[in-house]
This record gives sequence, structure tokens and C-alpha cells, in this order.
Amino acid sequence: MDLDWELKFLGKLVSIPTVSGDGKAYRDMESFLVSTAKKLGGNVSVVDPYKNGDSDKPKPNIVADFDYGMEKTVAINCHYDVVPSGDGWKSKPFSMLAKNGKLYGRGTCDDKGPLALSMGLVRELNSAKNRKYNIKLVLTCDEEIGSEMGLKYLLKKKGVKGIDLALVMDAHRVPIAGCSGVVQGKFRIRGMQWHAGEDWKGKNAILDGMRFVEAMQEFKKVRAKHISRLRLSETDAPCKSIFGRFNITMIRSGHVLNVLPGEFEASFDMRLIPEEKPGTAVAELKSFMRRVVDKARIDAELEITAEWDGYITDLGNKLVKDFIKADGTGKVYGTWGGLDGRFFAEYGVPTMAYGIPLGNSTDHAANEYVVIEDMKKAKETLMRFAIG
Repeated sequence: MDLDWELKFLGKLVSIPTVSGDGKAYRDMESFLVSTAKKLGGNVSVVDPYKNGDSDKPKPNIVADFDYGMEKTVAINCHYDVVPSGDGWKSKPFSMLAKNGKLYGRGTCDDKGPLALSMGLVRELNSAKNRKYNIKLVLTCDEEIGSEMGLKYLLKKKGVKGIDLALVMDAHRVPIAGCSGVVQGKFRIRGMQWHAGEDWKGKNAILDGMRFVEAMQEFKKVRAKHISRLRLSETDAPCKSIFGRFNITMIRSGHVLNVLPGEFEASFDMRLIPEEKPGTAVAELKSFMRRVVDKARIDAELEITAEWDGYITDLGNKLVKDFIKADGTGKVYGTWGGLDGRFFAEYGVPTMAYGIPLGNSTDHAANEYVVIEDMKKAKETLMRFAIG
């Protein structure tokens, strides 16, 4: 399986440092992606919230339509933003290095490698005789920071008319048919602020906060009883299927050393199984919290700061079954975290996720790399799926 074109393209992608949120290199990425898609025969449009007055930085989202006259259209979504490079690199993070069958560089695995494969697919389709689908490349920003100005924004502006299947190419090694939903928020525990030299006159919110946090750890067990019908592919998972999770992830209290704090704040992240709705999970959380507060006589309140659905796609859909067959394993999975596929799913579009197969490549870490043989296997799957 020849990857010469994709690897050259990937090297250029890596060299454009589109670090999530900063917008500094986004115009360069827009120019490169638009010009490449046009050269390959795509009908290209750009939706940029910056130009619409909805963002203070450039955030271009590129759509390239490749109409082959087929009955069905598959939207392939990739994100071009990457997490910051961080420390600990042995090579230059924004200069791709090929070594021992691996390609090192920020984004080689997540998500510029899959983007290169997706662009390479339409290049192959241009000369193929037995195309099965029209392709709509949806190349977006800000996946690494929530996609508010990325895919979510794009679909709100353009809709999903004419899309029969969404394929999210985002560093996953196996066919993914669903993802977890998320609820995030914070608890505020109130005490009474007072001079620390007269502590008997006040009420230290830290002490009540610590008791509250310890008691809320039992809620993890409640969440774990929620089990999805979608299994996990991770070999180190504590069970075979996705289950509900709850974690206190940040705490904050106090201002100066000589004052008892009057407030303690604990933030949390709660993961839902794909079948679960945020409202149901929040109701369960509130019920458990009330029991903790009443028993411990703690003054506390809950604030929900973010919530979004997960999804499970229709495994009976013909295009979904075609993709699972193309993978060759006959298996389908879910994922622990969230996926941009949830935005397609909100509009009722059957959605699958895929990426670089096997478990050898790394993302988000220092010295991120993708295994070239893994890329070849992913390209083979895409070719089997899109070419009859």
C-alpha cells in the first residue's frame, strides 16, 4: 500500500503549528487545505466564526465536496488543531521525523495523520472506477478544546442535509459506534469566614468540604452500576463495557493564611454511558448529594457548568454495516471519552469513528508518533469501504 503522497502531505500539516485555541497558524492551514482540496477537484467552502463576528481569532472550518454522482454521501470529519507540544521532546515537535518505521511530530497520530489519509482517499477516488459514495471532507478546528467554534459551529451554520453517514477520523484504532456523554460542574460548601486567631467564632469551610468530598466518593460506586451495551477495546480497561464515572478533579479554598475560609469549592467531571441522558444523570447526582448534605449537616449547593450527550449509532444502518465490514474484524466498540461525532448524532446522522488502527501509536504525549504500517492498514480500510 503506497503512502508516498500522504506522508509528504502529513509532513506539511505537522509543520503548520495549529495549537488549539491560539489561532496563530490557522490561516496558513486554511490556505494549504483549501488549495489542496481544490487541486483534487473539490468544491470548497469555508465557514469562519471570526469573519462572522463570533470569534476574536481566526477559526476556519473547511468543507470540500467531491461529487462522483453516487446516490449516498459520506462526510469524513478530521480536526486540524493539536494540543500544545509541551516538554520532553527528543525531536522538533513541528517538524516531522521518520525513524524506525514511525513518524514523530505533534499531530501525526491525533489528528493530522487521519486527515492525511482522508485527503489521500479522495485522491485515490479521483481515478477509481468503482466508487461507492460521494465524499464530503469536513476539516475543522478546536476539537481539542470542545469544538464550539469548530464542528459544532459549522453544523449549526450549514446543517447536515445530504449526509448519509458521518465518519469521524480521530486517532481511534477500531470502529467506534458511540461515545460517553459528560456532565461537569462544581460544589460550593459554605462555612463562616473569620480571623484564624479566633477560630471558635467562625466555621472553616475546608473541614466541611473535606468531609463532603470524602462522602461523595461513594457516588463513584453508584455511577459504576451504569453499564453500556457497547464494549471497550482498551486492553487495560477495568471491565469490558463502558460504565459511568464520577471524579472530583479540582478543589479551591482560602485566600490568606490568617483567615478561616468561608467557602470551599470542589469541581467534578461525570462521564455518562452512551445510552444515558445528562438530565437523568444530574437528577441522580442531586439525589445523592442531598443525602450526603442532610446526613453530614453541610451547607452546600451544586452548579452544573457543562453537559453534553453521548450517542450510539444505528448498527442496522447499511452504510454503518458496510464500514464495519470494511474494517475486517466484524467488531464494533464504544469509547470512554467524548467525540465530535456527537454533533452529527444530534442531527440524527448515523455516525462512526475510526483512525489509525492497532495500539502502537501515541497521541497527546511528548514524542507523539504514528506507526507507518498502522497508517497503511487504515488506508486499506478506507479504500475497501469507499471503492466497490
